[in-house]
Amino acid sequence: RPLFLLQNMRISNVATVDKNKQHLKLALFDSRQNIAQRRLLEAIGFNLGELAADILAGDFVDVLFVPQMNYWNGQRKLVLQLRDLKLRS
Repeated sequence: RPLFLLQNMRISNVATVDKNKQHLKLALFDSRQNIAQRRLLEAIGFNLGELAADILAGDFVDVLFVPQMNYWNGQRKLVLQLRDLKLRS
């Protein structure tokens, strides 16, 4: 599967999922777009939950991911399956 990179994405929300807080869940957007055009992207990082302690909403990150379609309740949604991320300073 091809890997993709999005740079300078702003974090809207940070959470961990799984009863052991093993997985990282992020909501991201491109802050360079104007507010009317912004679209939140959902990202999941399996076994990356420990990174949640170092990330805050409002931080900027570069994300390496595999795009995946998620089907749930008759709806389909693009989800970024994180492989790695880098906090920007």
